Amino acid sequence: MTLNITIVGPAHIHQSADFQISKTEKDAEGNWIELQPNSSKIVSLIYEKWSGFLTYCGMGLWKGKRTDEYAAEWLSDLPNSGTTFHDVVYRIREQGTLWIGSINQSFGQVKIHSFVLAGYEGGVPVYAIVSNYQSLTGKIEPVSKELRADIRSTTGIHVLVTGIRSTVPMEAKRKLKHLARISTDANVIRYELAKVNRLAAQSKQAQKGISVACLTYSLDMYGGGAGEVHGDVPGPLMPRTILGGADMAKMLSQVVKLGPGAKLVQSAAATSRSNEVTLREHIDCDVRFNKAGQEPDSPDLATVEEVGAINDYHLFIQGLSNKQCLVGQLRNPIEALPHAFVWPLGHGVQDLGTFGGPFSNAFSVNDSSQVVGTAHADQSATHGFLWQEGEGIRDLGTLGGRDSVARSINNACQIVGNSFVDGGDPKPEAERAFLWTPGDGMINLGDEFEGWSRAVAVNNAGIVLGWRLRGAVVCGFVWSPELGVIDIAGEGGRSFYPCAINDSGLVIGEGDDSFGKRRAFCWTREEGLRQLVVADDFHPCDVDLQGNVVGNVYSRPWSRPYLCNITRGNFLALPFVEDHHTSVKAINSYRVIVGAAWTASWKHSHPLIWHL
Repeated sequence: MTLNITIVGPAHIHQSADFQISKTEKDAEGNWIELQPNSSKIVSLIYEKWSGFLTYCGMGLWKGKRTDEYAAEWLSDLPNSGTTFHDVVYRIREQGTLWIGSINQSFGQVKIHSFVLAGYEGGVPVYAIVSNYQSLTGKIEPVSKELRADIRSTTGIHVLVTGIRSTVPMEAKRKLKHLARISTDANVIRYELAKVNRLAAQSKQAQKGISVACLTYSLDMYGGGAGEVHGDVPGPLMPRTILGGADMAKMLSQVVKLGPGAKLVQSAAATSRSNEVTLREHIDCDVRFNKAGQEPDSPDLATVEEVGAINDYHLFIQGLSNKQCLVGQLRNPIEALPHAFVWPLGHGVQDLGTFGGPFSNAFSVNDSSQVVGTAHADQSATHGFLWQEGEGIRDLGTLGGRDSVARSINNACQIVGNSFVDGGDPKPEAERAFLWTPGDGMINLGDEFEGWSRAVAVNNAGIVLGWRLRGAVVCGFVWSPELGVIDIAGEGGRSFYPCAINDSGLVIGEGDDSFGKRRAFCWTREEGLRQLVVADDFHPCDVDLQGNVVGNVYSRPWSRPYLCNITRGNFLALPFVEDHHTSVKAINSYRVIVGAAWTASWKHSHPLIWHL
């Protein structure tokens, strides 16, 4: 069975669905029997004139294919232009009736099934149920052999529960409705939906038919939205989006091939209309910093300040040097295309431009203010670059393929990243880690590997950190001319994804523990892999020479930044901005941290600097 919850309102639509597909029969103890633990039961629908969601309950798997896959096929020939909400509803009813009919014929009995759709068409919320046993107002009795469509528009707020409805008490539905009525932030409502799903899954009424983990999505009236996974999901996961009739999950299927446990855990979507609204928005925000649970009279763990001018230009900080030089991506003016920037604090922000294409982004800067990143050479090809004062932006080229990206630079101007080796459109299996030096140019580090590889960082000792495919799993690796290649595998040979290395060779990253749950780890050549003593949902992003690991907790109503010191073994919350997501990105050797605080709007982002 399953559990789906849909909240429809004038400003936002929210939807949640668990991941479990069960058999149609129960076991001897009356519990549902799990078939699949990782089925994405929400389909995001994006068309020219409207956007929305589709979810379902009843039959989750038929002839080896999940119901979301069938729905994507049914909608594949509807055009982007001119397709209405009603068109999609009636296509689901028409094709779904044929589908459920074949199922009924095979079983020799009528199986119950429902699709729930909701969206905004012309700014008006519309919703529908396509079912053979329930309508928007009650049951269909007797159960029909055909699916029937019940469609409505509304100016009010409605909460629809399908699946094992008895697991959601009336008090929970009232709370969800109240939160929507008072315009609670979308991420808080998604968190509450996940909590309702978790409690429902743990109830006796669920009879083991609902997974504790779930997927939640939110959509605003202009078509912009966000989604996230709550809890641990075994195996790969790729939520499905129909973009103008095209199934984006098929296009992203290569991502899953990079690792058997690949998961898309957060996503966002925007339309031209939602982007226009965001650009016109004037942000009048009183930033209030919270000491993150410290005692009122205790010394501050860190001070934090906002930098930049939020309504004049948009900054996304990716890295910083020990000389207080910031790099990242800039929109200046706010409606401009995003370009790489460098900003030595105390001086002006400088746009680094592109190679003639529309976009660029900077990822790393050394103590000589040399900057690396990626820039478009035309409308499609992107090349890694090196920028330095007086010489401008330099194309680092590729290893023979169309694209490359430079991700990290050390103080010796050694640059690492990844490039494709085959011409034409990039193929995941053709991705290779590289090292670039002024003397030798771009060197392929992935020649001796059996699969794809990617370099993500290089420290001042010249040790390169990266990922690579080894057999069926993704492992980390370190490389230097002296060390050669040393693989870093997760516990029990599981996947490990490193993200940063300090100058002493301490590596941090994420991997699956013995229970298959994603955890934060550190690694050294002397001690090997060790799990960090941190919150289960902590995601590390950088580490300094003193072993201070910075990272973020994303799976709560608001993202929050944290600091873990590996030597002292403490795990402390950093100051954050109230009523905003707050996250950190990088830390330098002088214990200066960069990050941002933001809300649902990409424009509403406050660049931040912490000083420990």
